[in-house]
Amino acid sequence: MKWTIAKKLAFLGGILLAAFFVLAGITYNNISKIDMHTKGLNKSFEILAANNALAPSLFSAESAQRSYLLGGSQGYLKQYRASVAETRSTVLRLKELTSDDKQLKKMTEDLDNMLASRLNSLEMGIDMYDKGMADEYIRLINDGVGINLMNKVEDAKDFIEKTEKSKLNQQTEILAENNHSAQYAIIWGIGITLLLMFGTAYYTSRNISTPLSRLADIANTISQGNLSQKPIRTEARSDEIGILTDAFIQMHDYLDRMSHIAESLSKNDLSVQVDPLSDQDNLGISFALMTDNLRLMVSDVKDAARMISGSSSQIAALTSQLAASSTETAAAVSETSTTLEEIKVTANQVNQKSAFVSESARNTAQMTQNGQKSVNETLAGMSKIKEQMTFIADSIVRLSEQSIAIGEIISSVGDLASQSNLLARECFNRSSKSR
Repeated sequence: MKWTIAKKLAFLGGILLAAFFVLAGITYNNISKIDMHTKGLNKSFEILAANNALAPSLFSAESAQRSYLLGGSQGYLKQYRASVAETRSTVLRLKELTSDDKQLKKMTEDLDNMLASRLNSLEMGIDMYDKGMADEYIRLINDGVGINLMNKVEDAKDFIEKTEKSKLNQQTEILAENNHSAQYAIIWGIGITLLLMFGTAYYTSRNISTPLSRLADIANTISQGNLSQKPIRTEARSDEIGILTDAFIQMHDYLDRMSHIAESLSKNDLSVQVDPLSDQDNLGISFALMTDNLRLMVSDVKDAARMISGSSSQIAALTSQLAASSTETAAAVSETSTTLEEIKVTANQVNQKSAFVSESARNTAQMTQNGQKSVNETLAGMSKIKEQMTFIADSIVRLSEQSIAIGEIISSVGDLASQSNLLARECFNRSSKSR
């Protein structure tokens, strides 16, 4: 049978309840005995009181009868009637009290008969007195008729008193024993009940309160993010405490596993495998989705890195081509500049020569008009050549400026290519680490 906490508490409560009922039963039994013997004592006291009341009431009746016989007063007769009635009432009460004791019942009946005879004798004396036969009644008294009867009454009364006193002593002793037994039962019962209560409290504290307090401390520690304290099963239990401890152990292992998975992910280790415990494992499902998304993201980054690496190679090749082209252009510009300088020098020489020729022509203008015309034509051609040389020089200067701008553009493209190569290498290194 599986002992749950409810069953254990019910069992302990049953033991306490059984101990209470046993104690209540013993106490009730002792109290019943005490009550019974107390009633017996009260009855014995009533019997003794009734027995002791017989003699005074009978003596009162005899005294009133004799006073009536001596004085003839009706007051004595009335007192006599009251004493007789009291005597008869006391006898009836005594018979009722002794009805459950055969020996005392018989003695009381005999006593009743003797008292009836005695009262009849007294009544006979009054009748004889009323009839004028008082002398004969006095002679009967002198013969001792009433004394013998009174002696028997006294003997019966003494027997009843002795018997009841003996019972009274016995019942007193039994009552004292019952009182002691009740006291011992109550003391022992209270002691055993307190011991059971302390045992129950100790068991409850050791097997319920202490494990629950330990689990509460662990739960508080886990709620603060500290997984260093792990619940441990100190004993094999199949009750709610054992089930709760197993649940805490599983929860701690689960959270510890998730923390290690998160640590691995923070170190770019995407090789970890996240398996949700069930369809209701929201945290496990979220971790699994996050891991899959990170793997997909890393794959996309790798693809982008490969694309950037390819583009960087193309940019580098293009930059090399542009650099070569710029080099060739710069060389061509340099050669053109040199040629233009040579042409300019030649033009200056030609100009000087033309001036000289023109001067000569003017000096010899008069000598020949044809030569003048040729010189004029030559001067005009030289002017055109000069204008063309000036335009060519300006174009070369603009081409040189454009070549410088192209060099700056090529330098910027080279820097961009270097930065692209560095970015590609960094992405490639990160993707290699993620693997």
